[in-house]
Amino acid sequence: MLGLGRLLPGWLLSEAEVDYLKRGVALGVRDDGRAAMQLRRVEVNTSVLPHSHGSARVAHKASSPCGEVIAGVKFDVQVVDEMTASSSCLFVTVDCSQVVPGEKGRRQRDVEGELADALKTTLELGGGFAPDSPPMVIAPNALCWSVHLHVTVVQFGGNLFDTLMLASYAALQNAKVPAISAAETTSPETAKTEGASDRYFQVDADAHAAVPFDCSMCPISATLSRIGGALVADALPKEEVCASAQICVAATLPKDGEDEAATKIQVCGVLKDGTGSIKPEALLAALLASENIIADRFAALLANNE
Repeated sequence: MLGLGRLLPGWLLSEAEVDYLKRGVALGVRDDGRAAMQLRRVEVNTSVLPHSHGSARVAHKASSPCGEVIAGVKFDVQVVDEMTASSSCLFVTVDCSQVVPGEKGRRQRDVEGELADALKTTLELGGGFAPDSPPMVIAPNALCWSVHLHVTVVQFGGNLFDTLMLASYAALQNAKVPAISAAETTSPETAKTEGASDRYFQVDADAHAAVPFDCSMCPISATLSRIGGALVADALPKEEVCASAQICVAATLPKDGEDEAATKIQVCGVLKDGTGSIKPEALLAALLASENIIADRFAALLANNE
């Protein structure tokens, strides 16, 4: 799931190439000259899709191969009933048609479905997409927002899942929720939703009346790859092929009222992928390193949003 490079024939390596990369990582020398925990420079642009409620583009411009992902967010009104009260308001689709070779077939659908499920599951770990969550509620127990997130992989440059998470968070951070007002009488411009306790509402089409979406409970992730006996961050496609295991850590910002100095972030999920094993001391080191990476990314995103 985390290593898409294994599914792309362009990144198949010979035994000699794998041995060369493993020996380099063991000596602290990676293929692009970075240190083990050094990240590539990421360029984040927001409001790149004019017809969405929020969008973002994330690209690794200083690396080869260059990775690029574009995410867009649309909001819709959803009725809360017995069927939807316990379900999520988040719907995720991923498009990999530009990086998976050949015509759209089973392999591409499998990759897109796996990435969409993983992205949706990870974003929901913070608990911000339940129908009764404050950012989602329009009318308690009657109406809520549904969030439709579409992510397009333009270019694959390794560490795809973290890039997807970063683009998704930036798009949600950039998103503006349409304003809703109560309507006293029905009219062609006023909608009535069945099952909404006879509530009348009107969505304001004025973009200036929209309010920022609260993404404080949305996580971002950091993935470390085990190559030989060492862990590296932000792996390249070649390094992902060589990795025997990967650790993905997802975390959110501290909740309101908590000491932000004492608690930089809150870990909400850990996933181990791959057939290789990771020793307990290596797992602890990976968690600590991932926390620092995620804290730095949150700081950069918050500064970029100001």
